[in-house]
Amino acid sequence: MSKVDQLERLMNLVQILLNAKKPLSLVEIVQEVPGYPPGKEAYRGAFERDKRTLREEGIEIDMVEIGGEAQQGYRINPDRYYLPELNLTAAEQRALAIAVAGVADGTGYGAGALYKLGEVREASVPVIAQLEPPDGVAELYDAVRAKALVTFTYSGEERTVRPASVFTSKGRWYLAGYADARADVRVYRIDRIVGEVAIGAPMSGTWPEGVERPRGFHNLIVDGADAAADPDVVLALDAVATARVRMELGDAIAVTSRDDGRFEVALSCTNAIFARSFTLSMGERAEVLGPPHFRTSIVDWLSAIVAERDGSLEDSDADLGDEVQVHAMEIAAAPSPFTDVDPDVKVTRMTGPQRFRRLLGIMTYLAQVGEARISDLAERFSLTEAQVVKELELAACCGTPPYSPDQLLEILVDDEWVSANLPEEMAKPRRLSRREGFALSASAHLILDPFIFEDSSLASAVAKLDTALGTDAVLGVEVEAAATLAKLRGAVQRERLRITYFVPHRDELTERIINPLSVVLWEGNGYVEAYCEQAGAVRVFRADRIDDVEVLGAQPDGLPAPELKPEDITSFLDDAPVATLRVSGAARWVADSILSMGVTEVAPDLFDVEVRVASERWLAILLIQAGVEATVLKPPTMRRLGADLAAAILENY
Repeated sequence: MSKVDQLERLMNLVQILLNAKKPLSLVEIVQEVPGYPPGKEAYRGAFERDKRTLREEGIEIDMVEIGGEAQQGYRINPDRYYLPELNLTAAEQRALAIAVAGVADGTGYGAGALYKLGEVREASVPVIAQLEPPDGVAELYDAVRAKALVTFTYSGEERTVRPASVFTSKGRWYLAGYADARADVRVYRIDRIVGEVAIGAPMSGTWPEGVERPRGFHNLIVDGADAAADPDVVLALDAVATARVRMELGDAIAVTSRDDGRFEVALSCTNAIFARSFTLSMGERAEVLGPPHFRTSIVDWLSAIVAERDGSLEDSDADLGDEVQVHAMEIAAAPSPFTDVDPDVKVTRMTGPQRFRRLLGIMTYLAQVGEARISDLAERFSLTEAQVVKELELAACCGTPPYSPDQLLEILVDDEWVSANLPEEMAKPRRLSRREGFALSASAHLILDPFIFEDSSLASAVAKLDTALGTDAVLGVEVEAAATLAKLRGAVQRERLRITYFVPHRDELTERIINPLSVVLWEGNGYVEAYCEQAGAVRVFRADRIDDVEVLGAQPDGLPAPELKPEDITSFLDDAPVATLRVSGAARWVADSILSMGVTEVAPDLFDVEVRVASERWLAILLIQAGVEATVLKPPTMRRLGADLAAAILENY
């Protein structure tokens, strides 16, 4: 017998276990499925590798006690192999395809999910959003679906959590759940989880009775944060800071005029760290009026910054340490689940699991349509026509024992067409792997907003998908200033707008007349690419910094074509000066919370962070938020920025 390709072995294994009348022992599987090596240890190892491959594909092999010498048998449960019937309409299919095509996630798993759904075609649309979750999000998402207990290390302690949801806010990903040791609901930043996450058995982490499940980020306690602050923090703000607070927190914030020309604002805040950081982000434009202990804490914090800099920066050119370990923090693009693609070649090398995933997608599609042009299959699945024919010829050799013609997959290929008479079950949508389910659901939720779709097609598709995946209220995606984005999206290439815009690096409010060209999402924020009449050029504006949108009429002719991509959002920093910050202790968040060029670990809990400085004002705000555990190493001209701003703020007190 000729050597059996691993892909052929996997295809046959799935067909046999899916159609088995009873669980099959490993010996029976090896006898029925060609391609396993001789010798008990060898074929057992190969079978375990096949099980792992199928598990990554979302195909679970059930192990059943059967007694006798074999003791254990194996089968694939059809109820867990196929998704429940989604009954997607053509508009819903199109909406999901646009969601996947329009969201760059760097993995390709969203496209893999579309192939499993069958008739859903990939859409050719510009990328309008980026989705780059940290490692482990898909696994935690799957744990929530399975109601499985999770255990991990966080802030130096082992945590055991009953997971409720995973969600993203301002570009960061979080896990919300019930912490048994604290007997309360907590939120954990996923990129701060250390090491592997241990996931328990399904239903091991069911939600405790009488405890309300969290439905969003607001008012949840981030584990490891300070104790909760007083409910009301009262601030005195100037006109610019007041306008900014209204932009960020909404018009419902109560604002009272003061005799000194400033405005008094009371904010409800459940986290002391957030209250301090938010107050300091407005620099000398804000003064804390109460409560007294919070005002005192701000004064002490700023005074410590001034004292630290005055005492430690006299020798401004001192060598502050040697580099020990260098970690490149940039996120590398993950390979497509279908191909290992060279830049100038359409399709090159593929692993066995990648070929298997793609071939199952081809089979699902052919089972639905019956026949297709080879050229259409090649385009749909990013293959050459020769590769399509090769894969189909292999599939035609697969089936169930005794592998006679009537037991093989019925596939006929000619010069231009392929026709297939496949079992009816193969046309059903197949269960998504944890990564595919997460990628598809997250992409759809990310752009599930009226500013992307004018009808309800995506909303209804997501509802059907969530029901099929068992993920209702599991995944949350928060987009800043969604209401403003809806107005901007409606004006794209149609309306001329007058806006009030807050410019953070100059710390000022400006009035602009803009002509929106496109809208994109990046790092949890919405941005509008627009022709700015004041600048006489195309500019990019962040939606949550826009206020008082007024329609002035139709856009003039002759405006530039839209060309903004999410990765272009930070291109304005390309020529900005570079600074190196040293952070430690409580200021460790700087190393993983700002857009940096790289992070160097110089000692345990001590890091150097290299950043491009949009403006000295921006860096000064960052330094006072970080406190005494953040220092500018270079350039020397920026070392006193934080202390100087802290001294200016203290004049308010």
